[in-house]
Amino acid sequence: LAIQNVDDRKVFPQRSPQDGKINWESSAEEIDRFIRAQTHPYPGAFTFLNDERLTIWQALCLRDKQGKEPGTLTKDGGIILVATGTYQLQLTEFSFNGQDYNLTEQKKGFRNKSQCMEEIFKEKVLLS
Repeated sequence: LAIQNVDDRKVFPQRSPQDGKINWESSAEEIDRFIRAQTHPYPGAFTFLNDERLTIWQALCLRDKQGKEPGTLTKDGGIILVATGTYQLQLTEFSFNGQDYNLTEQKKGFRNKSQCMEEIFKEKVLLS
């Protein structure tokens, strides 16, 4: 083994909790990739909903631009949509208020769609 030259080494900062925060101004594709990069076993990509942490584990990128402000969370039938800097994302798996939700299928330990809609959508919200 060769002795490492201390002057040539590169030191990178350690990850901080803020590294997982979603920037809704980014494109839907960038946010989708960011969410996939932060998912299990990592701490997850997150945002805040009414000052509560909303961790997003999985989302679908939709080619549907609604002209809403980035970070605007809306429901359309049984799906949850978030406006980004380009298109919308459909949230499919996330954690909020200590509960895990999966909106594509009912999994053990996950709350169902109707419970999710009632708990989250008491008013129009903007994620931060």
